[in-house]
Amino acid sequence: MKKFGTCFLLIATLTFGLLFSGCSNVVSKANITDDQSVTITDMGGDTVTLPTSIERVVSTSDPCTDMLVAFGQSDKLVGAYFRALENPWFKEFCPTFDSIVSFDSYEPEAEALIEMDTDIIFVPSRERAVALREKGICALTIRYYTPDEVVMAAEMIGEIFGGTAKEKSLSWVADFNEARDDMAQRLADIPESDRPVAYEILADKDRGPFRTYYGENQAWLSYAGGILATKDYADATSQAMPTEEAILATNPDIIFIGGTYATKEYANLLKNEMWQNIAAVENGSIFIEPTGATAWNSCSTSYPLLVYFCFSCMYPDQVDFDLKEVAHEFYLEYYEIDFSEKQLDLMFSSMAPDGTEMWAE
Repeated sequence: MKKFGTCFLLIATLTFGLLFSGCSNVVSKANITDDQSVTITDMGGDTVTLPTSIERVVSTSDPCTDMLVAFGQSDKLVGAYFRALENPWFKEFCPTFDSIVSFDSYEPEAEALIEMDTDIIFVPSRERAVALREKGICALTIRYYTPDEVVMAAEMIGEIFGGTAKEKSLSWVADFNEARDDMAQRLADIPESDRPVAYEILADKDRGPFRTYYGENQAWLSYAGGILATKDYADATSQAMPTEEAILATNPDIIFIGGTYATKEYANLLKNEMWQNIAAVENGSIFIEPTGATAWNSCSTSYPLLVYFCFSCMYPDQVDFDLKEVAHEFYLEYYEIDFSEKQLDLMFSSMAPDGTEMWAE
């Protein structure tokens, strides 16, 4: 990407690169052992021997599915978790969409994977990966819960597939770090007291405004200059989750809504009596996040774009870039698709390719 025209990029890279580059060393690179087999250390910390030929891949993580397509591996993707496939835009991004088997579980049965002649399956749980390897399936743990993990996942995919995938992974990691560094520079002179309190409604399901992420899943809001409404619950467990009243008490200045049901949750929020007196609703500062191969909020390939989108919503007077043009170039670089202005407008409105609601049945 490297397209935002920031004159201070070199300084930012030197100053902040060290803060974020450490994650690049967490995932071990692929190694060739004495018997010429290739091994890699996955994100569960396990050293896994890879098949000599990798042609059939299954992913049970939506961000992983997206990243495989973005890094030029769609021809190898034979199975994926159904939510990625249900996004009406995914078919536009993935040229092999019609040949991908849909799984309705994060943990497909080993027998089904064997029958599909699966070379590698990516799963978000180490326990599941270990269980599958015990049944003779090459399973790798890959996670997208924190920013550093997103970078690690990109590097791991690049190392496994090499070639185009490695080239694109390196370029993407550079884009990711550029976005974070750029934000740090843009926000350097804005004291925390002048930054808006930001809250995100997670609209991957139709469950109302009190559905959100906690902790590092929302780091992009911090990068973009927001104070997390959920910051006091970063380590929340099922026994220590905030109440809806506690979130309302933070009085968010701005609300972001992202996911399949974003437009529906937006309309419902405006009718929800509990939320009518908070600043974001009173001031009309509610923004629907764009969508792409996946929703932009899913810690996937669109992460750099999401950071700039949120910054543009919170600090409109400081915007010196056309995000739709940046998104167009981003999609052209990684997915090799030349989307039209109309298509980009629909994605930025979180609408389906045919102009209907994303969630409409």
